[in-house]
This record gives sequence, structure tokens and C-alpha cells, in this order.
Amino acid sequence: MPTPRSMVLLACLALGLCVVARLLTGPSLFAADGTLLGYALEIRAQRALVAAAVGGALAVSGVLLQTLVRNDLASPDLVGASSGASLSLIAAAFAARAVGVPPAVEQFLGSRLLIASIGAVAALVLVATLASGGRSWSGTRGSGRPRFIERLMPGSLDTGALVLAGVMVSIIASAAVTLVDHLMQAAGQPRAADLGGLLLGSVRDDVGWTSAAGAALLVVIMAWVWAVAGRKLDAMLLDDEQARSIGLAVGRVRGLLFLSCGLLAALAVVLAGPIAFIGLLAPHSARLLLARAGVAPGRHPSLGAMHGPLIVLAGLFGASLLVLADVAARLVDLGSGRLPTGVLTSLVGGVFFLGLLRRRTAPAIANASPRPTNSRSDP
Repeated sequence: MPTPRSMVLLACLALGLCVVARLLTGPSLFAADGTLLGYALEIRAQRALVAAAVGGALAVSGVLLQTLVRNDLASPDLVGASSGASLSLIAAAFAARAVGVPPAVEQFLGSRLLIASIGAVAALVLVATLASGGRSWSGTRGSGRPRFIERLMPGSLDTGALVLAGVMVSIIASAAVTLVDHLMQAAGQPRAADLGGLLLGSVRDDVGWTSAAGAALLVVIMAWVWAVAGRKLDAMLLDDEQARSIGLAVGRVRGLLFLSCGLLAALAVVLAGPIAFIGLLAPHSARLLLARAGVAPGRHPSLGAMHGPLIVLAGLFGASLLVLADVAARLVDLGSGRLPTGVLTSLVGGVFFLGLLRRRTAPAIANASPRPTNSRSDP
């Protein structure tokens, strides 16, 4: 039976093969001279690093978000985090260009990441508020503690309301992105397409090695920190009272989870725009592999436990999936330019989400359907 370490090594090997495939995909390198060969390999390697960083960020964010709300249908794109980050980025860019902020300051990765994180966290809080019934967040008398985080308790989040609120917030934010894009054109500013593909996610060529390496390092650090804290995430699947009884500061951990989910989702949007469904596909793939290997005990009916190996595997799977999607996008030639990577992830991930949703709702429908009675009429 495979161990978590062996599965992680296999996932690393799979990621390496995907990167090699990306380096070899495209016009033939053997017919080029030495200068062109080095330039082509550099661009492809940079795209592979960006895709791996974005995929890893979305996957780790998906695991943390599913643990936060105890709902395996949650992912950064489905609960509005990605759309919120996109809207905050384009709105800030519109305002910055209107007041004449230098382009170097506007395109600085740190400032864009901060702005996108604010938008992502705000969208998460809004969706959680709507899913919890909009109850008051005022402080409890005598507790000396606000209910800002406590009102986002997973027990108060309805599954259907969470998905519906997330989809609606995503639709509204996407429409607002398009509106601001038209306002930018009306004001004579460049289109939003030059802001990282905020209208439709795609792996970019112009990120730069420094930004790509810094983003990848940030994703690795975040994944390592939460993997080390895997036992705390396992405890978050318990009821809040049970988690507090074993010494877990539930409110503090929940707040850190919100910030981490928003930061990772924002990082992905800054680098590649809103890439859909990687945050759903990768955690489920890793959870399925761990469950079949007997490594993830089912403490929760849908989420399982053992977050340490789960986060590492999900991050590697997410990186591999997006690098592989970039390979497929490069191979698909429709005669009108390169297909955005986000289109392929949306097509595949959308089908996966519908299948997952059907599997979740089919038992409830079967149990709710009326059963025939064997009544016998009188002669």
C-alpha cells in the first residue's frame, strides 16, 4: 500500500513530466539556431513556472476554503474570491490611471497583490454573510469579543445558499469588471486585457522571472505552513465546541484561513486572471487518492482528514493540472490565436462540478421521493 511520502514523490514526478511536456510543446526547437532555442526554452520555462505557481495557489486555497466552510463544493472561483480580486484590481487600475499614477507603480506585484487580496477577502466575507442568513455581526454582550468571525461558523452556512451566493457574487463581479473595462476604453485608457487577462484567465508570457519565482516561493511557504498545521485543520472539521475542548483557538484559525484563502486566490488572479475549477479538481483528486490508499480517515463524510499530505498533494496536482492545461491550450489551434487556458479548465472543471453536484444531490432526492404503498382496495 502506498505511503503519503511515496504519493508525494509520484506527484512531484508527474509535475516534472508536465513541465517537460510544456518545454517541448510548440514549434520545433531542433530546427532553430542556438539563440532562438535558448529564447524559446526560457519563455516556455517561465510559462511553466507561472502555471505551476497559479495552479498550486488555487489548489491550496481550495483545500483551505473547503475546510473553512466544511463544504467540498467550495473553491475560490465558485465562492467569488477570484472575481472579487479581479474587480478590485481593475477598479484600482482605473482609478490609478485616472489620477496619473506611474505605470511602474501600478504594475508592482506587491501593490497589486495587496489590492487583489482585499477584494478576494471582501468577496469571501460577503458570500459567507449571505449564506449564513445575514445575521448580525455585532458583539455578544458580556463576551468582549465581536462576532465577525464567529458568524461565519460552518454550521450556519447552508450548502445550497453558499454555492448560490458564490455564483451570484461571481456573476455580479464579472459584470462589474466588464463595465469598468468599458469605462476605461471610454476614458481612453488601455483595455483590461493588459491587466493580466482579468476578463478571461490565461497563463501570461510577461510575468518575469523575479515575479514568477517570488510567487512560487510564496505558494510553497503557504502550503508548508498549513501542512505543518495539518492537525489543527483536522480539528476544524469537528464541531466548534469539540475543537475548543481540545485547545484549538477556532476563531483565530478561522480568521487565518480566510486571509490565506484570499491571499492565494488573489495571487492566482494577479498572475493569470480568473482560472476556474483548479481549486475544485485538485483537492478532490488528492482526497480521492488518499482515501483509496487508506491514508485519509473519514472524520467528515465529504472532506476526510489528514490535511498535511492532503495540502501537499493538492498543491502538486493543481500545479500539474494547470501546466498540462497550458500544454493543451498550446496544441489547440483554431486559427484565431492561442486559446486561453481558462477556457479549457472551465470546460473540464464544469463537467466535473456537475457530476459532483449530481452525486451530492441524488441521495437527497431519492430519500425525499414518495414511496409507493402496497394498499389493497376493498372488493
